[in-house]
Amino acid sequence: SPGFLAPELIDPTLLDGGEPTQAVDWWGWAAVLAFAATGRAPYGTGPVGQVLARTRSGEPDLDGLPVRTAAMLHWALSADPADRARHEDVSAALRAQADNPEPEPEEPDDDDLDEPVIDDDAETTVVEPPPGAVTEPEDDEPAGSGYVRPPATPRWGSLLAGAALVAGAGAQWPGRTVLVVLGLLVVVRMVGSDIEAMHTHRMRHGTSVWDVPRAVVSIPWHLVLSVLGLVPAVIVAAAGTFVVGGVTWRFAARALSASDTELVGPRVGVGAGVLVLVFVLFVWFGPLGRTTRVGARRTLAVLAPGPVGARVVVITCLVAALVLFSQVNDGAPLIWSPLPELGLPM
Repeated sequence: SPGFLAPELIDPTLLDGGEPTQAVDWWGWAAVLAFAATGRAPYGTGPVGQVLARTRSGEPDLDGLPVRTAAMLHWALSADPADRARHEDVSAALRAQADNPEPEPEEPDDDDLDEPVIDDDAETTVVEPPPGAVTEPEDDEPAGSGYVRPPATPRWGSLLAGAALVAGAGAQWPGRTVLVVLGLLVVVRMVGSDIEAMHTHRMRHGTSVWDVPRAVVSIPWHLVLSVLGLVPAVIVAAAGTFVVGGVTWRFAARALSASDTELVGPRVGVGAGVLVLVFVLFVWFGPLGRTTRVGARRTLAVLAPGPVGARVVVITCLVAALVLFSQVNDGAPLIWSPLPELGLPM
């Protein structure tokens, strides 16, 4: 129904070329929760086109809900599937709200309001909060139910600049570039898995001073998970790149090569860089790729925070990529090691 149809079904570009996932159903579940909580259609009523446009905008009608509940449902109804709250986070937030409701401010009637009186001799006094009032938790006191997982904001500019750098390095050292990229992907998956586990723990048990030490201690476990989770994507990427590279080598190698006897030349280097980039894209969007993407976002948020950090990453990667491609154009040799060296097809 309009208003309960996930944004990625309205705008397939949100899927980044992939297929719809269970996130579609959990989005619809969150939309039903919003309807149950407010008594109103989450994206209003009216012509179907208008409802679908409001749905795609990712701005549901959550007026009147408690702040924590509204924040969680707004996150669960994010237009981008990769930024959407998990269903267990939503359940934990709603359960916490039921166990420890936010106080709702009383709205006095206009007739009960007193006229303001200015008293120049009045003194300010500190009034203790009433028993049971919600106060700011101590550092080591569980927040109980108020924690909301911060979103992993996409960094498309940084990632595109990084892709240019990968292609430039792959144009000179395809084998070594693949190994370096795989190592980096293992690290970002580990970081993402560890941070997401910490946020999940905070959602369920509240914030504690032991959260960071616990995350540090669990790094080896998340490193194992990162390596194991990357294996299916690497297998798919290797198969896909083998097919693409095989077709390119069979039908375009002689056209790209600057020699009739060897596979050499700037165009061959650029082709190798493109194939390396194809491999990385297969891994990035392949099986279990969400952990890789979220991990990259979390890592960039720590290493290069804010707009300034993003600009530094983009400029650095683009300058390095330009230098590498310039070297390829000037005749820098293509080093396949540790991959087997290719020759011209027979």
